[in-house]
Amino acid sequence: MDPVQIVLVSDNHGRIQPLQYLRTAWPDAGYYLNCGDVCVPEVYAEGFACVKGNMDNAFEYPMSMEIEIGKHRILVVHGHRHLFRYNDYSFLCETARRKECDTVFFGHLHRYIDTEINGIRLLNPGSIRSNRDGTPPSYMIVTVTDDAVTAERHNYSQER
Repeated sequence: MDPVQIVLVSDNHGRIQPLQYLRTAWPDAGYYLNCGDVCVPEVYAEGFACVKGNMDNAFEYPMSMEIEIGKHRILVVHGHRHLFRYNDYSFLCETARRKECDTVFFGHLHRYIDTEINGIRLLNPGSIRSNRDGTPPSYMIVTVTDDAVTAERHNYSQER
């Protein structure tokens, strides 16, 4: 299988310019995914498949989605219903395992995370608006092949 590139973003909280920028900066990506707290109607998130975050009650996004790419099955959620404590990913992993997913894309924490727990890869791009750990706003470029899922952090400058 040829590599598939994914632009992964979360927590833009109403800012549409970062989403527009990412579509232009990564025109050949296979997927554009938003892990929630989009805070704008779908028309303003054009090109992005979005899930509903805790701040998206007024919008018609799904609570989750599952994507199959090659040998990988990916669960996309915001995370607010799966994280009971800040660093406790057990229910998130349990949900992924129940849905037969080996990878989870999630947001909510406003912090970049790339870790593996009990065979489940957990990827959080951080917030493209503001990260809570003092690092610059960020997004992730994920590359999926049959052999691996790799992630690369990219910082986003809000002056664009």
